[in-house]
Amino acid sequence: MYQYGIVAIGYKNVKGIKRLLDALSKADYGHEKIKLIISVDKSDSDVTLNIAKEFQWDFGEKYVITFEERLGLRKHILHCGDYLDIYDLDALAVFEDDTMPSRLFFQFMKAASEKYMDNENIAGVSLYSHRMNYNTKERFIPMENGADNYFMQCAQSWGQVWFKKQWNEFRAWYKEQENLESSHLIPEHVTGWPETSWLKYHIKYCVVKNKYFVYPYLSYSTCFVDAGEHVKVQTDDFQVPISNMCVQSRNFHLIDFDEEALKYNVFFENQILYRYCNVNKDELLIDLYGDCVATDKRYVLTKRKMPYRIIGSWENKLVPHEMNLICDLHGNAIFLYDLENEGKIVRFPPKDVRADQKRSKMEAYFDILDHWMEMEEQGKSLE
Repeated sequence: MYQYGIVAIGYKNVKGIKRLLDALSKADYGHEKIKLIISVDKSDSDVTLNIAKEFQWDFGEKYVITFEERLGLRKHILHCGDYLDIYDLDALAVFEDDTMPSRLFFQFMKAASEKYMDNENIAGVSLYSHRMNYNTKERFIPMENGADNYFMQCAQSWGQVWFKKQWNEFRAWYKEQENLESSHLIPEHVTGWPETSWLKYHIKYCVVKNKYFVYPYLSYSTCFVDAGEHVKVQTDDFQVPISNMCVQSRNFHLIDFDEEALKYNVFFENQILYRYCNVNKDELLIDLYGDCVATDKRYVLTKRKMPYRIIGSWENKLVPHEMNLICDLHGNAIFLYDLENEGKIVRFPPKDVRADQKRSKMEAYFDILDHWMEMEEQGKSLE
């Protein structure tokens, strides 16, 4: 029988920690006893700490942790993962104070833990389901596979589950890292995150160790992106619908991690598309979002216009975009190129900007003014 825990992470976001704890108190835990750890980083105010101390937890033991000196976001989150060992837990659900879990999050957490706890290919479980490729700010819709989950080579920070063995392996790897250098294997958006980010290291770990997170189609958490360490102005860009209405227990259909499984990489690219290109999967780079900067692979599947030999082309009408290949919708929007590079690294030109998307500075200034006025109407100051 596995031992489950939850960590609620707080600092100065009083509204956020109240919202998070309230949502946790309303979740369905069945008959399980769950350890709740409220970890509050040191600040110049005791408001968050007092809220944590006064919060009533009816589903098991509660622990309130604080520190004599401020750890900072990165060090604090990493320390929270170590609660797996400190409190002898097998699986730990992790929520920062700008996230909110659904009532059903624990049901998915338990099912995924029982299915993948001992799988060496799995680095963790995401409770959040992306609707946007955060690297390119474009819509992301995972392809349906008839199950409740798929796999993605992206660690998560907006509601996630860590397993003890996998977390300790990551921590051992992390101790050897000095900094995160740019690499064509990791999106520039990720490597460009500030050094206060712990997540970019967990993402790099997944890439270099070829490990994946389990992702649900229905989201069991959402993110408010409250103003804080990394965000100066609150945004709703990463709000997603959460599975919250039904509180009855349900059975999940979770797929096996094998050659047939639906997998996305760190660039949000569907890794099974080699089947529809008639090329060796190890020789194909999938670049439908146009976010890759280089490759040593021979073939590239992309929407970019490139000066190489085209050996296949498809439309870009269906959603998600990989369905154009799966349905074999021929056209001139998605191209399969043969680079004939013999394993040498090829650098890509910048992502194309269509003529009708080019805008003058004046148009951009009007957009900024519109957004400013919108914020003022909502009672948000520019400051």
